[in-house]
Amino acid sequence: MCAEDATQCALLDNYKDFCFRRDVLALVEEMVEISETNFIHDWTYIISLEFSLDLTTLRSLYDYSTDMYDTESNTRAMWKYNTARKVSGTPTAFINGAKIATMPDSAQAWIDLLQSVYDSQYHAATQLQ
Repeated sequence: MCAEDATQCALLDNYKDFCFRRDVLALVEEMVEISETNFIHDWTYIISLEFSLDLTTLRSLYDYSTDMYDTESNTRAMWKYNTARKVSGTPTAFINGAKIATMPDSAQAWIDLLQSVYDSQYHAATQLQ
């Protein structure tokens, strides 16, 4: 998506930043007790104002009969694909198809992990020869 349209990528980044603002998190917590229909109504209104997006288009994403992006089916397909591969939450990472039990918590930890995998696969093979 971002490779095709940089504005979409910027919008996604802005949306993520917006969702984690303290005032927005507090607002969402207040909305916990309302129905799904009311949440969709209120949330799409807030998003349309914050990002100058068309309210009708946003609301159509929650209606199976008018969702031009087939959001529900695409989300279900993505969920099925990921659960079939043992993805159970975020973050989840795999190296050469093997799920990492403990996620590295820094760039250096990732480098060390990847180097150890490389060493075990390639240096071990040269030692056997």
